[in-house]
Amino acid sequence: MGRRLVALRAAGRIAARDARRAKGRTALVATMIGLPLLVGTAGGTLLSSLDPSPEQVVSERLGEVAQAEVTGWYDEGVEQGPLGHYGGWSTFGSVDPEPPSVEEHEDAVAAVLPAGSVLVRAGLGGGMATSEERARPSYAEILELPPDRLTQVVSTPLAVGSMPRAPGELLLDHGTAETFAVGVGDPLAVEVGGPQPVTGTVVGILEPAFQAAPVLALPGTLPDDRERAGGWGAMPVRWFVFGDEPVMAEHVREINALGSLVLSRYVVLHPEGLGSGSMTGSADAGAVAVVGAVGAVALIEAVLLIGPAFAVGAQRNRRQLAMVAATGGSARDVRRVVLLGGVTTGLAASVLAVVLGLVLTAMGVWLVNLVRPATIPGLQVPWLVLPAIVLLGTLVATAAAWLPSRQAERLDVVAAIAGRRAEARPRRRVPIAGAGLAAAGVVAALAGAGASQPFLVVGGVIALEIGIVATAGSIVALLARLAPRLGVAGRFALRDAARQRSRTAPAVAAIVAALAGATAGAGFIASSEAQQEATYLASGPEGTVTAGLLPWESVAAVTTDQLATLTTVLRQTLPVEDVHVATMAALADPDSPSADQAAYLVTRWPGDQSECPLDELSDPDTAELVEHADDPRCQRSAWQQTQPLVSRLTGAVLVDDGTLMTSLGFPEGQKAAAALARGRVVVPSELMVHPDGKVHLDVDTGQSGVVDTYELPATAAELGGSPMDDVFGMVFPPRVVEELGLHSEPVGLLAATSRIPTEAEEAAASDALYRFDETSYLGVERGPGGGSIAVWVVVGAALVVGLGATTMSIALAHTETRPDLATLAAVGASPRLRRRIAAAQAGVLTLVGGVLGTGTGLLLAAVVVIAMRHQWGVLDPHWQLVVPWPAVAAIGLGVPLLAMAAAWLLTRSRLPMVRRIAA
Repeated sequence: MGRRLVALRAAGRIAARDARRAKGRTALVATMIGLPLLVGTAGGTLLSSLDPSPEQVVSERLGEVAQAEVTGWYDEGVEQGPLGHYGGWSTFGSVDPEPPSVEEHEDAVAAVLPAGSVLVRAGLGGGMATSEERARPSYAEILELPPDRLTQVVSTPLAVGSMPRAPGELLLDHGTAETFAVGVGDPLAVEVGGPQPVTGTVVGILEPAFQAAPVLALPGTLPDDRERAGGWGAMPVRWFVFGDEPVMAEHVREINALGSLVLSRYVVLHPEGLGSGSMTGSADAGAVAVVGAVGAVALIEAVLLIGPAFAVGAQRNRRQLAMVAATGGSARDVRRVVLLGGVTTGLAASVLAVVLGLVLTAMGVWLVNLVRPATIPGLQVPWLVLPAIVLLGTLVATAAAWLPSRQAERLDVVAAIAGRRAEARPRRRVPIAGAGLAAAGVVAALAGAGASQPFLVVGGVIALEIGIVATAGSIVALLARLAPRLGVAGRFALRDAARQRSRTAPAVAAIVAALAGATAGAGFIASSEAQQEATYLASGPEGTVTAGLLPWESVAAVTTDQLATLTTVLRQTLPVEDVHVATMAALADPDSPSADQAAYLVTRWPGDQSECPLDELSDPDTAELVEHADDPRCQRSAWQQTQPLVSRLTGAVLVDDGTLMTSLGFPEGQKAAAALARGRVVVPSELMVHPDGKVHLDVDTGQSGVVDTYELPATAAELGGSPMDDVFGMVFPPRVVEELGLHSEPVGLLAATSRIPTEAEEAAASDALYRFDETSYLGVERGPGGGSIAVWVVVGAALVVGLGATTMSIALAHTETRPDLATLAAVGASPRLRRRIAAAQAGVLTLVGGVLGTGTGLLLAAVVVIAMRHQWGVLDPHWQLVVPWPAVAAIGLGVPLLAMAAAWLLTRSRLPMVRRIAA
C-alpha cells in the first residue's frame, strides 16, 4: 500500500507540474469544465433563493410572538406539509360534509393545543378590489386582528404612515400599494361578498417584503356574519396561537384531523415530523425520456469536447511519459500521470466554478433587490447539491482523460525518447462494433420514445453517440482514398488524419458532439414552435384588436354612442389605423318578444366526402393518427359546425360587405371580399360546400327543433389559418341577411394596427374601457409567439463551441506535423503552404464532424420529438419533426468554413526548421 501511495503521489506531482507549465491548455480545459458547472451552480442557487427561508416564513407570517396560524375548516380530514396552507396539502374527506360552526370549531382546535395557549380569532375577507387609479379590479384580502395582536403579528417595518387605530383604516404591504397605485390617505374598495364593498382608507404602508401579507385592519372593518368555520359561501376565518409552548407536529396532525391547516413556527423550523403534503404525482415517462436523453447527450458531449485537450497534453509530453517508463515506471504509472491530470484539473475547475457561481448569484440577488426590493427573499445556498456538482465536474474530466491515458500507456518508449512517431495499428473490429452500436442505438431510442420508455431512450442515445465516436477514425480513413485527387495541402491533411487516428478520432468526436447537440436543439425548437402554431387558436390576423361590451342578454346591440366612445378610446391608447364596426347576424330584433331565445345555424355536411377516415377504424395506430392529424374532416368536432345566431364578436355569423376582409389583412381576404360582393357566403372549409356549390344550413332553436333551412351559394376562404383557428365561423353578405329575414346588430369593433401594441398600451386601453363600462372587453391578437431567434442563438453557440473544439484539434495536429512541415521547408515549399495545410486539416476534421454531427443531431431531434408526441400518455400528432434547413446548413457548413478561415489566418506562414531523427 505504501509503494502505491508513493507512485500515486509521484504521478500527481508530474501531472500538476505539467498543468502549471501548459497554462493555456489548462485554462482552456478548466473553462470548458467549469463554465457549465458555474451556470448550474448559479441557476440552482437562484432557484433555491426564489423561495423564502423557514426563518423568513415564520417572521413575515407569524411575527416574533405567535406560535402558529390556523386556517378555517376545509374538510373532515386534511394532510399537509410543513408550510400548511402556504405549501402542499391534500384532502380525502367526504363529499359535501356539513361545516361546523365557528364556535364549535374554535373550541375543538383550542382543546388540542398545548396547555396555556391563547387562540385569537382573526376575520378574513377577500375579493376584487379597486382604487381611484386602478379601475380594473384585482384580488385583495383583508385580515382583521385586535390592535395589540396586530403589532405582534406584523414584523415588517412601516415604510410610511401609521398602524390602524380604528375600523376602516387599512395597513397595506408594499406590493398591494403598488398594484392599486395608492398611498396614505387614499381609499380602497374590496368586494368581500356582501351587498356593498368594504371601503377603507390607507393609513400605512409596510416596507417591501417577499411574503406579501394581506391588507391588515382592525375588527369591525369586515361584516360580522361568520356562522360556519368553512364551506362554500361562508365568510373565511383564521386563528393565531399565542403562548410559551410550541405547536408541535402531533398538534398539527390533530388539527388536520379536525379539518384545518396549520402554519407552526416550530414545525417550519423543524419539519421532520411532517411529509411534503404535495399532491404531485409521479413524473411523466415522456418528460423523463426527454430530460434523460438531453442529460445523456450533454454529459457525453462534455467528455468528448474535453478529451482532445488531454490528448494534446499527452502527445506533447510523450517524451516525458516515455522517461517515466524508461526509469522503471510501469504502464499503469504512465496512465496515472495522464489520468491524474484530468482529476486535478477537473477538481480545481469544479471548485472554482462553484465558488464563482455563488459569488455571481449573490451579486445578482443583491442587484435585483436593489432595483426592485423584495423580489428575491435572499441568498439560499443548496449546500447538499454543491458537492455533487464538484463531483460531477471531476468525473467528467476524469472520463475525458481516460482514453488519452489508455493511449499513453501503450506508447512506444524507444520511439518517443528518440523523437520518432509511432502509431498503433487500428483494430478492425472497433469500427464494425461502432457501426452496429450506433444502429442499435437509433432503433432503441426511437422505439423507447414511441413507447415512453425513458431508460430505453437514454440507453439508445448513449449507444448512438458512442457508436459514432468509434467509427469516426474509419470514416476518415475511407475519405483518405480521395487524397490523390487533391492538391498538396488536401493530400497532406487527409493522409495525416488517416495515419494519426488516435489524434483524429477524438477531434472528430468533439466536433460531432458539439454540432449534434446544436442541431438537435435547433430541430427541437423549430418543431416546438410548429406544434404551438398548429394548436394555436387565433382571433384574426396578428395585430387585430377586438373591443366591445359583454351584455348578459342573448341579443343586445351596442349603441352608436357606445361605439363612438370605444373608437375614441382605441385611437387614444393604441396604434390603430382603421377601426370598423363588427356586425353579427341575429335571429330577431332585440325589441321583439323572442329576442332572448338563442338559435343556431347547424351545418349539414355533404355526404361521405366529409367523413374522417379514422371513423372507419376501431383502433387506429400511431401512424394513422399522425397521417390524419391535420385533416379538417377529423377536426370538425373541435371546430364550429354550429354558428350561434346571437350578437357576439367571436364564434358567430359575421356580416360584412368585404371591407373587413380586406382591411384586416386576412390570408385570403381578397377572395372572401370578392365572394361577398357577389352575394356568396364565406365558409372556412371546402368540406362544408356541397356539390351544388352551396352550404346547407338548418336553423335550430334548441327547444322547438329545426325551424328553417337555408341553401346558400358559398365560397371557402382562409380567414385565420386552419379551420380550427377560424373564430368568425361564417361570413354573410348584407344582402343575404336581408333575404333570410335575419337581423344585423353591431356588437363591437375590429381594428387594424400599424404595429402590435405593447402590453403596457393594452393594459392602459383595457383600464380606460373598464372606466367607460365594466362589461367592456379588449383583445389583441399577438399570434402564437416563438420565432427563429432561439434557433439562431443555438447556431451561434454551435459556431463558438465548434470553433473551440477545432482549435484544440488543430493545435494537436500542428504538434504532430512539425517534422513533416520541416521537410517541406527543406525541399523548397512556399511559406504559404503551412497556412493552406492548417486550413485543410481544419476542413477535414470539421467537414467529417459536420456531416456526422448534423446527421446525428437530426436523429436526436427526432427522438425528442417522438417522446414529446407521446408525453403524458396521450398522443399529440401535431408534434412533427421540423428541420430548420437554414440553421442546419449554417451549423454543418458554417463551422467548417469558419474553422478553415480561422486556421488560415491564425497560423504563421514561416515553416519550422526542426531536427529530423532517422528511424
